[in-house]
Amino acid sequence: MRYSKSFTFILLFIFCCSIQLNAQEQLGLKLENYSGINSVLLNPTYAVTSPYKWNVNLVSAGTFFDNNYAYINDVGAFKVLRNIEDIRPRPDIDTENENPEDFLILDFYGGTNKKQGSYLATVMGPSVMVNLKSGFSFGIFTNVRTAASARGIPPSLNYYQFDNEDFNNDFSVAPFKAAAMSWSEIGVNLAKQFETTSGTVALGLNLKMLNGYEAFYFNNKSTFDMTKISEDELSFETLDVEYAFTNSNINNDKFDLSNNGGGIGLDLGFSYIKGDINNYFWKAGLSLNDLGRIRFVNHAEQHQINSNTLANIDLDAVEAGRDIEEQTRIISEQLLNNPDASESDNNFKIWLPTALTAYIDYRLTDNIYLNALAIQNVPVGENAITRDNQIALTPRYERRRFGAMLPVTLLNYSKLRVGAAARLGFLTIGSENLSSLFKEDEFTGTDFYVGIKINPFNLNWPSRKGGKGKNVKCYSF
Repeated sequence: MRYSKSFTFILLFIFCCSIQLNAQEQLGLKLENYSGINSVLLNPTYAVTSPYKWNVNLVSAGTFFDNNYAYINDVGAFKVLRNIEDIRPRPDIDTENENPEDFLILDFYGGTNKKQGSYLATVMGPSVMVNLKSGFSFGIFTNVRTAASARGIPPSLNYYQFDNEDFNNDFSVAPFKAAAMSWSEIGVNLAKQFETTSGTVALGLNLKMLNGYEAFYFNNKSTFDMTKISEDELSFETLDVEYAFTNSNINNDKFDLSNNGGGIGLDLGFSYIKGDINNYFWKAGLSLNDLGRIRFVNHAEQHQINSNTLANIDLDAVEAGRDIEEQTRIISEQLLNNPDASESDNNFKIWLPTALTAYIDYRLTDNIYLNALAIQNVPVGENAITRDNQIALTPRYERRRFGAMLPVTLLNYSKLRVGAAARLGFLTIGSENLSSLFKEDEFTGTDFYVGIKINPFNLNWPSRKGGKGKNVKCYSF
């Protein structure tokens, strides 16, 4: 692979800090009327139609990854996990001495379209919801989240296009951004329903206290020219780049969960319910999710490289640095003639993955529903985790002890996915990209989630068919 060192430098300079962070929307955990406290993460008012007086989430977890930059050929997620040590980039395989069939081959997409990628991992800890007959509902929830996104990666940084560039030939790199963050949330949910002459209106909010652990962002603000001088040397001109990272785990052999920052997050929600609250014809709502930011003030570095002069980087010298801190000083020395010149501040902020969410939920029969959902990323800050846009149509069957759904989603208006989720008693399991788990195809990402909850031992609320319901005996432990 002729230019592996140059290309590796580009990727590491953008993404290496995010590796220190040790599901998509998890619709199967949130869309049902029996979803309880989990549903308020979709819309703070969603739980007002729950038949439960109370609901406890013991633990729910999910992970999601997707990209259009690279893929592993002819595998599914489970095969990748079983053979992760056998993954080899296609350019690294010596076909004269090695058999490609002995490896899982990592390859790269070409084309002129901009590339992107995103990663989400969420663990919802002990959380509780209470619905009162007065029309109020409230809850307390805990989350630990990790998210990363890279958007607008220009075609000039596609692997093969970069690799095929001739030495001493200028090429342009357009603006693009990347960010990653891990944080925890302790949140309070409040919702109130109001009866009107035509239906029920519900208003709600989630107020979240945020603790930030590790974070990174990279922002190339303007187009610059780059030249490959040799395999080990790059030349840059007219740079306007900003990046920041936390360094609490750079020199640690064992990961240390340091509280490096804090902030406040907010979700606002509105719903309209047509018909009886527990036997509605349809309901619809709108919410603004994850409005807020975290400011990192401990173990934090912010750097700026703003130069209008031609400068070179010796990749061997950068590689010789002990860690990202020393490598950053080397880069600053080479581009700005001063190892300390790039550091601009000892704190920085990253915005949450803010989105606008709209839904409508139709009750087709007593137990069969059809849900339509749209999630649109809302850019609110210069440096932010970017949420994936999503449209989903989800038919579902739900009863108290059993539920099932088949979400069909369009991710970022380009990738059609079919998923499935099932709830049996207290256990929910699902995926919004079911084929990625098993089908041996071009593997670009996957999605999977699971949740365990405790529900009331009996229900005294009106039944879905109207009238006073009977007490229903719950599972015994």
